[in-house]
Amino acid sequence: MSAIQTDSARALSAALVALLSLAPSGSAAGHSFTDHRDGARVGIRERVGAPLGPQDDRGKESPIERPRERPAGPQDPLRLCRERGLNWLAKDILAGGRVSLGDTEHSAPVGVTSLVALAFMAGGSSTNRGPHQAALTKAIDFLLDHSAGDDEPHPGFITARGDEKSRTHGHGLAILALTQAYSLSPGSQRGKRVAAAIRRGVECIEKAQSSQGGWYYDPEPMDLHEGSVTVCLLQALRGARNIGFQVDGTVIERALVYVRSLQDEQGGFM
Repeated sequence: MSAIQTDSARALSAALVALLSLAPSGSAAGHSFTDHRDGARVGIRERVGAPLGPQDDRGKESPIERPRERPAGPQDPLRLCRERGLNWLAKDILAGGRVSLGDTEHSAPVGVTSLVALAFMAGGSSTNRGPHQAALTKAIDFLLDHSAGDDEPHPGFITARGDEKSRTHGHGLAILALTQAYSLSPGSQRGKRVAAAIRRGVECIEKAQSSQGGWYYDPEPMDLHEGSVTVCLLQALRGARNIGFQVDGTVIERALVYVRSLQDEQGGFM
């Protein structure tokens, strides 16, 4: 198998494991998060693969409620498949702090590492507990370490070497992963870094929106736009808004109008 094929396989594996982690063999729970702007509760539903205790990294009560468990047998084939996939990804990321995609062109390290982080969290881990705590922590720290500083051209933009093809896909997935990590451990020291990265990352997204309401492959406000990039960034904005971060509602509305404009008469999207 060539290096490019290996990289593609790793990216696909991360996505498949994330999907398996969301499957019904785990627990389904309705979670409520505190809105940091006005104290209101924002309700969302998400699946987790294993119950996490209602405490953050300091031992204080977390805004996440304990999920309601649904038993799954130890030999459940879906669970076994998921755990093997997560273990494979964990071994890879623990070796280098990120998914080892090599130096091939367009390896998308930020996007793939973000997908892996989402898979670990969906599988029941946080940066404080869980079977893949250490690997998840390394993945989150990789994303934080690649958040552009205020002295760089695009403050808050998360990118790394190898992201040349479509850096904004990776940024959207990174912000989405950080919002989920923050919701699991909001009061920790790392949680404060995550919160700062989310705020700056959201501002970067808002500033880069095109006049048509979509986004393109680089964080520049231009007339170019692309549907899959826009969806990635919308997911990131919604993830931030769900846990109480300020997101410009006008930006979301303009993006939704843009996405609707891509729908054809058969209901599909161009």
